[in-house]
Amino acid sequence: MARMRYSVQELRSRLRDIMDKLTSHDAIIERYGKPVAAVIPFEDYEAIVEDLEDIRAARRADEAWAEYDRNPGAFMTLEELRAKLEAEGVFDDNEATSIPSRARTTG
Repeated sequence: MARMRYSVQELRSRLRDIMDKLTSHDAIIERYGKPVAAVIPFEDYEAIVEDLEDIRAARRADEAWAEYDRNPGAFMTLEELRAKLEAEGVFDDNEATSIPSRARTTG
């Protein structure tokens, strides 16, 4: 599949024509000559959306680990978080481990 390249300015001025071409082409949108977005046919998007979500989640996890490596003191353990929330009255360990009555199954 061919990849077309469009500037943001060109996209603004020729949106209808460009959208017609995107049913069979991928497009790279550039701002000041640098790629900022990719546009693909919707059918292709539907085929890859779950993989895309996984890739984005992995990227966020990598960013969180990198932040932890830079400044581990800014983070707290689960036990520290639980104690803080309990002290604020936001978390009750007894309620967290019980099953709400509406979630219980009968029978």
